[in-house]
Amino acid sequence: MTPTRRAIYEFANLFRVLYWPDMAMCVLRTVLAAPDILKTKKLTPLDWKMSGTYTVTYRNFKYVLPIGKIDDLLSEEHDSPTFGAVRELFAADVYLRAFRVLPTGKPVIDLGSNRGITSIIAAIALEAPIVVGVEPEGIYVPVLKLLLERNVPAMGRVTQEVAFASGSDFDGHISINSILRTYDIKEIGFVKIDIEGGEYGVFRENTEWLDVCDNISMEIHRKGGDPKELEEILKSRGFQTKATDQFGAACRLDNPDSSYLYASKTGALM
Repeated sequence: MTPTRRAIYEFANLFRVLYWPDMAMCVLRTVLAAPDILKTKKLTPLDWKMSGTYTVTYRNFKYVLPIGKIDDLLSEEHDSPTFGAVRELFAADVYLRAFRVLPTGKPVIDLGSNRGITSIIAAIALEAPIVVGVEPEGIYVPVLKLLLERNVPAMGRVTQEVAFASGSDFDGHISINSILRTYDIKEIGFVKIDIEGGEYGVFRENTEWLDVCDNISMEIHRKGGDPKELEEILKSRGFQTKATDQFGAACRLDNPDSSYLYASKTGALM
């Protein structure tokens, strides 16, 4: 995708989810950040300028995002700017865009929950009765608390395990099977996975959880293995699959541009 088409893609997506005053502010700050954007060929300089609190409309629900306060909480950790997550999770809709029918009304597991934004989305847009996030970095616990305070409909339904997501349970690691036992979860409506290559272990060991799971969405990390292995495992357990590039265009997993893998047992994929 050329830089011009990328810019059109990004801002068209943001226009769909931001209120017009916030969108106007985004355009103004893009102009201010333009020299650094052109130099780095990334929108990260814009993300850093987007402080404050924003209301996002996503799949007919409103979310309040105190981005400035979140970035302040994480300032000593030198983390990435939170507005980048807004572009990815709300505007580009990377984890749910491949689903024709949303997996609503059942428990959700969020592996690699980071700040907890996807967990909040799952509680509200997917109407999940319980969302269990798994994130090894404890720095995000107060961030999730802040997000829950600002998004009251999700309160009481989102929890976070400070651990690494894994295929088995050992020091500092937790498996999906263990989550099911701990929270007395009998079926999973949706699992989101973004664990930097750790997904291969999750799918190679103790995969009984796949028998009670309906839908999965994951970011692909080739440093952990061959994503076609994941696809084969999913198909062998009754899932239909779809791979896309960073921008949502369907492609084969052997294409180096493939970035996301989606799977469904319920025929929910587009």
